[in-house]
Amino acid sequence: MVAAVNNNNHLAAPQEQALLARGEELFIAGNYNAAWVSFNELIKINPNEYYYYYMRAACSGNQGLYQASLADLNKALSLAKTNEAKGFCHYDMAIIYVNMGDVNTAESHLITAAKLGNGLAQNICNEYGIPY
Repeated sequence: MVAAVNNNNHLAAPQEQALLARGEELFIAGNYNAAWVSFNELIKINPNEYYYYYMRAACSGNQGLYQASLADLNKALSLAKTNEAKGFCHYDMAIIYVNMGDVNTAESHLITAAKLGNGLAQNICNEYGIPY
């Protein structure tokens, strides 16, 4: 999975900011279970922040918990406000579906991500001749 950088320049409470920094540090270090706990706590603090669901999905996906990852990616997608955020959600869904062996659904999400302007998805579509 690809972890997007938090571009949500909102002014969160210091506790939320500290927990976010900790979760991102743990994720980058590959400690996905502990990072999952941090993002789960962040969701309790602010259940309307797409990025927290997105990152919890990334933690689950990196542990092979694909159904949990998809549930969080769908929630993140429902909260995402920008095409960039939506594109990352669809791109990561494509990765999860590939890992689950569902290539058709993966391709559908890849194409959607590319249409939303996700450069990673566009590169893959271009490399494999997948029109979007």
